Amino acid sequence: MKLVSALCRFVETSLWLLGIALLCVWGTQMLRQGPMAERQTDLFLARAQAASATTTETSVSTNPPLTAPGDIDTSLWSPKRIEQFSAIAPASDDIIAVLEIDTLGLSAPIFTEPTDHNLNRGLGWLDKTAPVTGGGNIAIAGHRDSFFRVLKDIEIGDRIDVTTLEGEKSYTVTELQIVLPSNVSVLAPTEHNQLTLITCYPFYHVGSAPERFIVTATENSPATLH
Repeated sequence: MKLVSALCRFVETSLWLLGIALLCVWGTQMLRQGPMAERQTDLFLARAQAASATTTETSVSTNPPLTAPGDIDTSLWSPKRIEQFSAIAPASDDIIAVLEIDTLGLSAPIFTEPTDHNLNRGLGWLDKTAPVTGGGNIAIAGHRDSFFRVLKDIEIGDRIDVTTLEGEKSYTVTELQIVLPSNVSVLAPTEHNQLTLITCYPFYHVGSAPERFIVTATENSPATLH
């Protein structure tokens, strides 16, 4: 009995130490965001605004590179995603846009493909859909346990902003859906400018999530508002 009791105490102590260690790691990652984060985001927006004013007849490829927003709140992320995000070296040469939802405190870079590497550092544009500058149904994917976890609190009527070097477009959320992964109708082309956000669902599901959470938003413009 003494041996069993001692073993139980050892296991209990080990679990407490492991929990404290994980909390320390999480706290360290939060502190690494740094006081310069908001200024970095402002710098990107200023650069995009300047570029949009001088590129009427200039190819997008000659524009200065976009920079990722620095003010990234990882408080809802899983420890695994925080670790993967922190391990990635900063990159600014392949960001094509920044997506912001002020009501959720979200500001995230959009990369050219939804690869594992890109989704660990931001969001991914589905290259078979409309370009991020507009022209139909723009599909953006993100992980449910990192950048897109805040979508659990999104509501119809919320505003979404997408900033590129050609300028900023705003969208209003019009529909929220939960669909099966096989349902690709949400990616169908549209005549109007539409933003479709895609992430796995349920948000806190352990293992491979069985469904997809879809946010549909329509551009705020005279052509699409009735």
